[in-house]
Amino acid sequence: MQSVFEQEIASQGEVLRSRSAEGTLAARRAAELFDDSATHLVIAARGSSDNAARYLQYLSGRELGLLTALATPSLYVGDRPINLAGAVVLGISQSGQSPDIVSVMKAARQQGRPTISITNDVGSPLARHTDVVIPLLVGDEISLAATKTFLASLQAAAQLVRALAAPREPFYSMEQLPDVVREVSAWAIDAVGGAIESLALGGLTVVGRGLGLSSAEECALKIREVSGIRAEAYAAPDILHGPIGADGSGSTLWLQLTDEINDLDAGALLESAQQSGLRTLVSRGPSRAPTRADVEIVLPVVTENWVVPMLHVVIGQVLALRLGEIRQRPIDQPPGLQKITLTN
Repeated sequence: MQSVFEQEIASQGEVLRSRSAEGTLAARRAAELFDDSATHLVIAARGSSDNAARYLQYLSGRELGLLTALATPSLYVGDRPINLAGAVVLGISQSGQSPDIVSVMKAARQQGRPTISITNDVGSPLARHTDVVIPLLVGDEISLAATKTFLASLQAAAQLVRALAAPREPFYSMEQLPDVVREVSAWAIDAVGGAIESLALGGLTVVGRGLGLSSAEECALKIREVSGIRAEAYAAPDILHGPIGADGSGSTLWLQLTDEINDLDAGALLESAQQSGLRTLVSRGPSRAPTRADVEIVLPVVTENWVVPMLHVVIGQVLALRLGEIRQRPIDQPPGLQKITLTN
């Protein structure tokens, strides 16, 4: 019997299509909050939403030159709040229920700063404490491990950056995004599982850079949640500063190629990983040169760099699914996983 998790992976293209128009309009309203007093963006998020926040951090920096910081929510509780002068403050939470994310938004409002939220619940506490809500509009996500809400969060992030970049148009594939995700989701469900047989699964290290760091972190999280396999994520430069030297026997390094990692650096990283005993997996677009990885997963489409991390995430979702099935895990109810992070 097909799991709900697999059904939700397959539905992501249509989900992005259904929210595209309303998400675009909301992003334009949010962009109007960036007046002459706005000097930077502060984002508050947890879990998968934190990975979406990192995607927005890199995308806004690259496309807009906008200084973007990730909030530390625990610092916003107490008698000495963080000074948010000049900030537009954005909260990302699929449920909109996390108290610590809401506390950041309350602090922003108390200081008279404009606030934006990206959430699936427009009636949530997070939404009630923001000036503009960019809704995810994905319906109920039944499986505990997030799929469609995460990709919708990345789409919402790209919609906001696109609105802020107007009249310049840096996102030529925006209208094609739902079709690309639909095609890759269907392809991955049928094709990706075969790579598992060639991997060492004592542990998994997922590596990306720039926009690709957000997808590496989300894939590692999803594989931990669904399959129970120990997985971690690193930025490509960071793993070379020590972690690559650890004994990798019985484990796999998965390198996700985006434009932020050139062929020379990719080759050096893979060579170092193999020398440490790691099996190596590379996922890449078809326009990238073949590597010397033990296994390659080549995407079936050519698309812009801002889309590629979303497609790596789809691959990670399917790998998590297939690994969970092999290990006979309860796919839709992974042990210990909660949908809402109720921390202060």
